[in-house]
Amino acid sequence: MENVDRYLGKPVTLTGMIMKKSKTNLKTAIVGRYTMTCCAQDLLVFGFICDYDRADKLELDDWVTIQAVVDKDYTEKFDLWYPVLTVFSCKKCEKPEKELHYLVVKSYIKLYNELKVI
Repeated sequence: MENVDRYLGKPVTLTGMIMKKSKTNLKTAIVGRYTMTCCAQDLLVFGFICDYDRADKLELDDWVTIQAVVDKDYTEKFDLWYPVLTVFSCKKCEKPEKELHYLVVKSYIKLYNELKVI
C-alpha cells in the first residue's frame, strides 16, 4: 500500500476470514479473503495483519467482522512501511454470499474493449 500515512488513525470495518495466526505473537492474525483477478488458477490471499488482544481465541477459517483503526509497522527486510489494523471489535459472522473478492482493473477492461479479432 502506497502512502500508509494517509490512512493512519482511520476507522475501518472489514468482513473476512481468519487466514493465518501467528505462532509467536498470540495477539496477531491475518483477516482477509481470497481474491481473483481472472480465473480460479490465479486466486491469492488479500488480507491485513490485525493486532487483537484475543486473536488466540479465533480459529482458522472463522468468518468475522472487525472494526479497527489503521496503524503501521516497518520491516527492515523489505525496507517497507505496511498497514496494521488495531482491532477494537471482532464478531463472528456467517460466510458471506460472495465469498471471493474480485479485482477488476479499468486498464484491463479498456484493453479488452480495444482488442479486435483479426
